[in-house]
Amino acid sequence: MPTLIIDGESFEVDGSKNLLEVCIQLGREIPYFCWHPAIGSVGSCRQCAVTQFQDADDQRGRMVMSCMTSVTDGMIISLKDPKTQTFRDQCIESVMANHPHDCPVCEKGGECHLQDMTNLSDHTVRIYDGKKRTHRNQQLGPFINHEMNRCITCYRCVRYYQDYAGGDDLQALGSSSHVYFGRDQDGPLENPFSGNLVEVCPTGVFTDKTYSQHYTRKWDLQTAPSICSHCSVGCNTSPGERYGTLRRVVNRYNGAVNGYFLCDRGRYAYDFVNSEQRVRNVFRKQGDRFEAISDDDGLKLLNHWAGHGSGSSAAIGIGSPRASLEANYALLDLVGKDNFYAGVSHDEQQANHSILNVLSNPPAEIASLQQVKQADAILVLGEDILNTAPLLALSVRQATKNKGKAMAAAARIPEWLAAAVKNIAQEVRSPLFNLTVAETDLDPISQQCYHDIPEVLVNLATAIAYDLDATAPPPAELNDVQSQLVSQIVSALKAAQRPLIIAGSGCQSAALVNAAGNIAQALSNLALNKGSNTEPNTEPNTEPNTAPSADNRDDSQVMISLVVQDANSLGLTALIEERPSADLDAAIKVCVESKSSELTALVLENDLSRRVEPCIKDSFDQAVNHLIAIDCIENKTTAAAELILPAASVAESEGTFVSNEGRAQRHFSVYPPAEQSLPSWQWLEKASGAKKWQHFDEVTAACAEAFPLLKNITEAAPDASFRLSGRKVARQPHRYSGRGSMHSNLSVDETQRPNDDESALSYSMEGLSQHLPNALQPDRWAPAWNSSESVNQMQSEVGGELKGGDPGVRLFDERKSSGEWWRVDNTQRARSGDDNQSFVPVALYHIFGSDELSVYSPSLAQRIPAPYVALNSVDANALHVTSGEAVSVQLGDTCHVLTVRINDSLVVGSVGLPQLKEFQFGSLQQRASLKKSTETALQSQFPLATKKILIKEILP
Repeated sequence: MPTLIIDGESFEVDGSKNLLEVCIQLGREIPYFCWHPAIGSVGSCRQCAVTQFQDADDQRGRMVMSCMTSVTDGMIISLKDPKTQTFRDQCIESVMANHPHDCPVCEKGGECHLQDMTNLSDHTVRIYDGKKRTHRNQQLGPFINHEMNRCITCYRCVRYYQDYAGGDDLQALGSSSHVYFGRDQDGPLENPFSGNLVEVCPTGVFTDKTYSQHYTRKWDLQTAPSICSHCSVGCNTSPGERYGTLRRVVNRYNGAVNGYFLCDRGRYAYDFVNSEQRVRNVFRKQGDRFEAISDDDGLKLLNHWAGHGSGSSAAIGIGSPRASLEANYALLDLVGKDNFYAGVSHDEQQANHSILNVLSNPPAEIASLQQVKQADAILVLGEDILNTAPLLALSVRQATKNKGKAMAAAARIPEWLAAAVKNIAQEVRSPLFNLTVAETDLDPISQQCYHDIPEVLVNLATAIAYDLDATAPPPAELNDVQSQLVSQIVSALKAAQRPLIIAGSGCQSAALVNAAGNIAQALSNLALNKGSNTEPNTEPNTEPNTAPSADNRDDSQVMISLVVQDANSLGLTALIEERPSADLDAAIKVCVESKSSELTALVLENDLSRRVEPCIKDSFDQAVNHLIAIDCIENKTTAAAELILPAASVAESEGTFVSNEGRAQRHFSVYPPAEQSLPSWQWLEKASGAKKWQHFDEVTAACAEAFPLLKNITEAAPDASFRLSGRKVARQPHRYSGRGSMHSNLSVDETQRPNDDESALSYSMEGLSQHLPNALQPDRWAPAWNSSESVNQMQSEVGGELKGGDPGVRLFDERKSSGEWWRVDNTQRARSGDDNQSFVPVALYHIFGSDELSVYSPSLAQRIPAPYVALNSVDANALHVTSGEAVSVQLGDTCHVLTVRINDSLVVGSVGLPQLKEFQFGSLQQRASLKKSTETALQSQFPLATKKILIKEILP
């Protein structure tokens, strides 16, 4: 390691980092603007200047930009040289000449990087009194405010938006002192990661518009460590609360998962917590009306109808993939293991079960998002990951740049030198093969794209595995195009050092998941057999379910990532691992066929109407004598319930989610639940009558003990007994204001803060705020660093893991594959019927609209498309319809009239059905019938507050 001398002090440092990163890592404070660890260095702001000396005898030195300077052995620098300090002051003075100095009204006040750097450079006097440059601000959609007059021309925004996130509708316009960062015209920023501009921008040019609507300051927010509940990636977040209202969500750094960024759904969907459709009271239906009742009366009914946890067949429980492990386990314990069902459709549950089988017996390394970025060849099978696991897609985008980085490294250009790396790479990318049912946003950066129905994709995946290892299950016959594609993919995977296979439950195909597992197994077998003199077996495979033992193989470079649909789909599936068919379809069948005179169904945080056909849901409602819904939000299931119990939202409760990589992570309440709301596990514990658990940690421990697969979930975060120097962790920052004034209209005395017996955090500013376990760190702050850049002070190395390790515990790392092949049952469906009106349905997902809870966020609802049906132009012509015309779509017993969208990436004979919450079809394993319609197409818009099905519409 090279030796670096800073102001006479010697250090051994990492020679692969630039000088600025090294100084930050050593705790030396250098002001900077344009550099960011995720997007590298371009040296545009000139703020990070230092003095470099040629040797010990050099008294003059020369000025260099630390972000653009490599570290060499014996390098001598000074951060305190007067000439350099003067230069840095002049840089600050220059950028501040046109700044409006509107900190008192700027949403970035108190967490502004420009404020931090101004204070750090001690340049606090303004001498410019001329006329300032002004710009016209743009309307950039429902998420982001635009205030160009605050710009300091660091270029971070366009470098992040274009180079990192892949957006093309935000540009640097103009020149010299009139550079303008915006769109060519007003309109919403199209990239689904645009919200990160709020944190990337070092000033207040881009600010959170939803935060502005209920404006407050960072130091006024009570925060807590949390997990995003809107997909299965498990991004770490830090929600902020004020006056009992959730005000915003910002990124909470986790080096192995989301790093510095969130998707727009994760950042802006939080407003469902504040929705007028929140269930906050206990309701009982009397006739066709709801009436609010007391907690005790609600519990009496729950106890009576649920059978006091006897496990009687008269009570069944339907779990939820968006509810915590603890809540699902409490329901399972109440009704009995045999009467507990996963609240997802049969097709999705079979895919989830296959995913759990593959991950719990991994044929390769289960890739974290950080590992995904290191892949040098990627195969995506069937999953539109931008819309089902957005941060995974962002990581894949970074992985495709690895070939260009390798070219730069061969030319001895360091990776952090962003402009030079981009220049040498040009359009060169690592191979990405995107095999999906329709075009996706990753198609433009893919080496090869192929679109077809899931059964064809399964056969292609089977052929790839068989081509890699002839002992794998054989495929059906391929055509010439498919054979050539398989050969190209196999060659790329064989040549890769870190190949990655991605699949998931998006196609609702267990066979596709198993085929992906077989490809990873075949690649691992190749790694095992390297150097072996044994000739490969080329005889026909007569035992498709066995493979050579691979106990000692080296598969550390082969990776797999499997996507599930909801935040805790994998955790829920683990609870019914021994009963893979205990899904929603099975639960409804039990209810419909039940001979019990008193049948009760408890539905936990789940809108069943989005998972089954309406007619089947109606049959379920009629078959159940007592339907009890425990939920935080009104929906069609709560509207049909006889008893509704208000559940605390993810922002008001503790819980454990298991992400799609098998990482168990804990979320904590930001503030106590209001009115009659309780965490779901507490309602269920009260119903048991046994008083098994007094506290949340006891439920977690009981779940870990009951399910060996989940035995390590107790390690996800410290328990409620955690203390340092006898103190709990403060949710409120040390500058928290308004403790007396918030309720001064009632009393000038300081109100008593509520106690939290369920975690190691306190609802107070009294307590620990630094040197905490990372799983308990509510927000980012370091001395002199109030902005999001403070996270660099908390990392073991800049851009790496946090000091003390990243939060969460991986559940499957100790498990090894048996080396057996996964069974691939793949029944082919014909693509067109005899009447040319019968089609194979395929699922299309949207980052805005396909999630259950995010549709209740008003800002996000503006980005949700109206329901539609997608057709290839050939099929549209056969039906005599054009784009914008209406067709009736029949799937099972469900029919909708929808507007046609032409999508020629769909294979002829298939129909794309968007997975939007507002309407639901039956199983995609059926065939769909389409006919031209003269009826008015369904044009429903979100949010659901416009629908007349909810509690508030039928209250007395």
